[in-house]
Amino acid sequence: MPYPPRTALEALTAIRNPRAAPTLLAMMQRPYFFMTDIDLLVPDALAASGEPRAVPTLLKLLDSKKVLYTDQGGKESLTLGDVALHVLVRMTGGDVNDYGFISLPSHKDQLPAMGFQDEPARKDALVKFRAWWETNKGKPPYKDLKPLSLPNLPAQR
Repeated sequence: MPYPPRTALEALTAIRNPRAAPTLLAMMQRPYFFMTDIDLLVPDALAASGEPRAVPTLLKLLDSKKVLYTDQGGKESLTLGDVALHVLVRMTGGDVNDYGFISLPSHKDQLPAMGFQDEPARKDALVKFRAWWETNKGKPPYKDLKPLSLPNLPAQR
C-alpha cells in the first residue's frame, strides 16, 4: 500500500472515520514512522477517528523509547510512546495541555509535533494517564475492549 497523500490524511482527520483506525495504527508501528512531515498527520487522524478499539494497542506503545525527533540542542524529544500517549489522551477526551505536552518544532515543513521538554515531564504525564486509565478502564466504552485487527503493511514505503 503506498503512503497516503497529505490531503488524504487531512481528510481522514476531518471526517473522523473509525474504519481508518486499523491502517493508521499499523502505520504508526512501521520501522520508518516519522521520517516525513506526513507522518505527523497519522496520529492526528487516528485520534480523530475516536476508535476505542485502538486503545489496547496504544497502551502497549506507551513505554516505547523509540526516538522520533530530537531538537538540535538534544533537550526536547519525541518518542513513539509520546505519540501513543498524545493519541490516547485525545481519544479519551483529555486535554493534552493538562499532561504537559509542548509543541516541538518539526524537522520538516514546520508542522508541529507534541512532545515533552524533558524526561521528568514525560514520566509525570505517564503516571497521570495510567492513574486515569486505572479509574476508567472498567467503564464504557473501554470495558472489555477487543484490540483492532491490524492490516499487514509493506515494510518499506
